[in-house]
Amino acid sequence: MSNDLRQRLEGASGFEIPDHRWKQLHEKCLEASNFTEQLALTAVPKTDWFRNAPWYQALETEFCSHLKTQAKPWACWSAGCSTGEECYSLALILHRFLHPKNGQLEILGTDFIESRLNFAREGKYSAPKSESPLHSYRPSFESSESSWQIKELPCKPQFQRHNLASEAFPKPTKGLWDLILCRNVLIYLSKEKQRELLRQFHSLLAPEGWLMTGASETLLEHQDLFQVRFCGEAFYFQKR
Repeated sequence: MSNDLRQRLEGASGFEIPDHRWKQLHEKCLEASNFTEQLALTAVPKTDWFRNAPWYQALETEFCSHLKTQAKPWACWSAGCSTGEECYSLALILHRFLHPKNGQLEILGTDFIESRLNFAREGKYSAPKSESPLHSYRPSFESSESSWQIKELPCKPQFQRHNLASEAFPKPTKGLWDLILCRNVLIYLSKEKQRELLRQFHSLLAPEGWLMTGASETLLEHQDLFQVRFCGEAFYFQKR
């Protein structure tokens, strides 16, 4: 029974569950009331506003310089967006840099857990800690002591269910993706599946498009597809 459940979860999520992690998950899975709840346990839903500040500083310093000067539709995809904070962080930063005459921005967040996407669509979050950079964007929220609710944004993200490991990748409304964020997702996948996903990311990125991964996901084995770029304490990968 245990191995059957593990195989079902690996098949549905696309994630490999190594022995040491299965030992941690097994008891929690047995306590879950249904398979959907069990599936949600396979991927840690950790996310936050402006998580890993140097990465967002790199966006402002380098990526946003192009938004200012090019009047075109821009498209960003957060793959494995969890409860949406990353997508809204992008929206809050990037719309400030759009070309004033004809800049357009499309942001898509995807995840394979529908409950997380519903949370993201609602856009209501716990009030941030006093030191959070989110306070700089307070006018974009209806805020109280306990919660902050996203108002209508000029470029509000859209959210849809998608399984990276088993479904065709989404495309933007126009053209190709200029920026793909897939942070702390690849670490759950086999080397073979990582390579497959990276090839698909590469095919859907615009020329010189950006791919941003987690801090431990360096992609050193895939430099035929991407060139690593450094900006301060952060790095990103640019399509070759």
